[in-house]
Amino acid sequence: MNWWTFIVASLAVWRLSVLVTEEEGPFSAFMLLRSKVDYYQHTWVGRGLNCFWCVSFWFGLAEAGVWAYITGASVVAAIGTGLALSTAAILLHRVMLCITCSQTSGR
Repeated sequence: MNWWTFIVASLAVWRLSVLVTEEEGPFSAFMLLRSKVDYYQHTWVGRGLNCFWCVSFWFGLAEAGVWAYITGASVVAAIGTGLALSTAAILLHRVMLCITCSQTSGR
């Protein structure tokens, strides 16, 4: 995976993860999904749908799997790329949280 593709894929993992874990989504679809699956988060699925790290992990692996299938990359490369995509999305999420916190605190 070249750098441009990696950056775009990382942004996609970040955006999809934020959409699923924090936003209502179109027609409140993601809010309904989170509430219908496990509103009180008693199961690992319910907790996982509200966890940015968990969702970014699965989206990263899914994107890397598609990339590996299309390019013929090895399974090891796909897993490593999926973890790297998830890590990049988590780092971007942390940066965005820091920016948002500093703007709301008046600094």
